[in-house]
Amino acid sequence: MLYVLRDKDGNISGITTTATGEKVEEASLSNPEVMEFLADSDFGLIRVIEDLVDVLVQKNVITITDLPEQAQLKLLYRKNTRTILNEAGFVMTDDEDKLF
Repeated sequence: MLYVLRDKDGNISGITTTATGEKVEEASLSNPEVMEFLADSDFGLIRVIEDLVDVLVQKNVITITDLPEQAQLKLLYRKNTRTILNEAGFVMTDDEDKLF
């Protein structure tokens, strides 16, 4: 069973598998609001992983070629796309990174 926490505006602010002392409501993975919340959190985590890979490469802990070819291609595509958009004047904050 899933439970959602909501902020003061009624938006989902967290998901848990246990009913806590806080106000929670039962929810399902098939709930569109739950799916959107999880997708949004995945986008944020993806950006963290990209940044982590960049730091590890910069510090010579790993090389990009240590990763599987498909991972290399995806990381390079996203990095190039962000660079092109930034150079074209599309300033992207973390929240706006949902373009990818």
